Amino acid sequence: MVLSSQNRIPLTIFTVNCSLEKKQKRYPFMTAINHKLLNRLGDEISRRGWHLSFAESMTSGFITSVWSLQIDSGNYLLGGIVCFEESVKTSLLLVPEELLSTYTAESIEVSLALLQGLKQVLPAEVRIAVTGLAYEGTDKHPSAKVGDVFIAVAVKDAYLARSYALPSAHAADTYIKTLNCSLEMLASLLDQVKS
Repeated sequence: MVLSSQNRIPLTIFTVNCSLEKKQKRYPFMTAINHKLLNRLGDEISRRGWHLSFAESMTSGFITSVWSLQIDSGNYLLGGIVCFEESVKTSLLLVPEELLSTYTAESIEVSLALLQGLKQVLPAEVRIAVTGLAYEGTDKHPSAKVGDVFIAVAVKDAYLARSYALPSAHAADTYIKTLNCSLEMLASLLDQVKS
């Protein structure tokens, strides 16, 4: 069907080249997700017939979201709990209030407590818990600086907990660095726990 010129709508098409090279020039701060390690770990968890769950404070579900994009994640990913607010940590994941008062939410101790609570709420052979401070908010944090991250990883009864200094001008970059650190920790534990 041919439209007469009076029925034509002017159309302007814009194209955007989103090549990685151009993104890196524009956003040089952004760390890349270690997809190769993510896929290898996902395959290994799936091969063992295990499951994976998360408790995320600082990263607010980012890590769970990235794992959900792994092709076979439907075979092993149980889910994740975002526990940004302290009341969620205490009521849902059973973190003792005294622990939060003594060490603050941004600590190894609280990450380990999240891991224990997660075992009760979303029991899985593989569990990951993250706390930290990705950006400066209105609350004062007496023991943590921006970029301080606390990760606890469990494979069955073995666990590993580490603190990292991952400062960045952008919280998103800290989130990606945190994901990559958690992948490396999980790889280390999976090598130790064979079945």
